[in-house]
Amino acid sequence: MFTLLEDPAEIRKAQSDLTSTIVRQFSTTAIRNIGWQGGRQPKARVHTDGTYWFWSSDYKHETPNPRRLNWFGRIGEGAGVGIAVEINTPYIGRNDSIAGFFARNSTNGRTYLFHSGRVGGGAEGVSRDAFVAWSDLKLQLVYGLIALIIAVYPANIYMAMHPELYADIPAKYLYIRLPFQFLFIWFVWYAVAPERAQHKLKTAS
Repeated sequence: MFTLLEDPAEIRKAQSDLTSTIVRQFSTTAIRNIGWQGGRQPKARVHTDGTYWFWSSDYKHETPNPRRLNWFGRIGEGAGVGIAVEINTPYIGRNDSIAGFFARNSTNGRTYLFHSGRVGGGAEGVSRDAFVAWSDLKLQLVYGLIALIIAVYPANIYMAMHPELYADIPAKYLYIRLPFQFLFIWFVWYAVAPERAQHKLKTAS
């Protein structure tokens, strides 16, 4: 079970730990102009491992939703880089207009960075297809995920047919989750496969 971090001090600590962890792996710095459709962050000092870059900064002024920016993408030899994905976090509580947030695992006490799944962020031009293309995710993995969901479906049916064997789980949840398996299949296919196919066509053309 995870508990949302809402206290500003705890969120600051989690962000500091996140930045330190990434910087240890992205030990080189470079000056790049970070661009997106309709805007640019000039001469930003990004951290990189030679393939990917990371940049983080406060965004508090002239915005109704102040947040900490966490941007990622691929890096090359040129002076500019594009944002592939951003996981920004609020300074306090949970803000539905900001996709990122921190939560603590009540079992091991570790804090994790979460994303609501709305890949897009606050800047126009930062979108799901850009993230999928950047991730280089293979269509075979998509098929594998779908196959896995189908493979576990008989076990879910068995559990629903024998709720007495799973007394710690309310029987209604065993039934409710069955139709969700099909929703998960659709979500995996919709969220990844079309963009990857489109990206491959563009690459080949």
